[in-house]
Amino acid sequence: MKELRKEIEKLVENEDFVSYEEFIYELEEEKEEVKKYLEWRASGGKMNTETLPDRYVEACKKILGGIENE
Repeated sequence: MKELRKEIEKLVENEDFVSYEEFIYELEEEKEEVKKYLEWRASGGKMNTETLPDRYVEACKKILGGIENE
């Protein structure tokens, strides 16, 4: 996942995860839940008043691809 750190930092920037390390921990502990969350985000899912950072959806898609290729 180190090669996707830049993309994972987009999730941290949006406060989906506290840190890169927390994302890795959650991925190890709850892989299917993290995948579902990223799939929702990649398909445009967001909170009512939320504005996503630039290239956020693309980052989610790239992370998903990385998870599936592990």
